[in-house]
Amino acid sequence: MKRTLLTIWSAWTFLAAGVLTHPVCEVQASTDILALLPADDRIDGWQKASEPVIYKGEELYDYINGGAEVFFEYGFRQVLVQEFEKEKKQIILDIYETSSPEAAHRIFTDRSGDSDKQLSIGQDARLSDYYLIFRSGPYFVAVTGLDAEPETTQGIQSIARAVSNRIALK
Repeated sequence: MKRTLLTIWSAWTFLAAGVLTHPVCEVQASTDILALLPADDRIDGWQKASEPVIYKGEELYDYINGGAEVFFEYGFRQVLVQEFEKEKKQIILDIYETSSPEAAHRIFTDRSGDSDKQLSIGQDARLSDYYLIFRSGPYFVAVTGLDAEPETTQGIQSIARAVSNRIALK
């Protein structure tokens, strides 16, 4: 009986190890990062404009060909991209998952400027004319508007706060 249980346990452990490293498990990682999107389809009048897109590993080159290497140096795993729109205006949300909080901090430090306004979102946040970046745990988040009008800047901050709240719940 002990031998049968040991054999079953060994087989299960072997299969579990194979399943956990199988590409199908990447779908689970995607599902987890999707949970960080704001729950509401609308935030202060900004509506999700499309289905979210997830880029993993080398796929990052398809999204940001010129700057992908830096993200790989800092432990990039995947990025979730979601577009929002309001009256012909557009905001793009990028949620980067990294290997650790330290990796997210390094990306944040690399991307933030001295003249950016500091905000209280996540662990660190900076607002520039048309974009906001913040970090929280292993996530680096960039929210970018296509203009610097006050309505867009307010939308950028609202979306960033909604994502920060979702990360805090994780």
